[in-house]
Amino acid sequence: MNSYQEINTFINHVYGENRFSNDEFQTIFHYANHKSDTILTQFDKNQELADFQQ
Repeated sequence: MNSYQEINTFINHVYGENRFSNDEFQTIFHYANHKSDTILTQFDKNQELADFQQ
């Protein structure tokens, strides 16, 4: 999933079922980590942002 629309559609589908599998959780988790890493790279590894991510 590379776009906001794709992840948003996926999340709406998952929450629409009122439950989610480990694979669905991992997909969302990895997407969020990727986006956080992208933001950290854009802001030259800003320590406050890195601390927030932790």
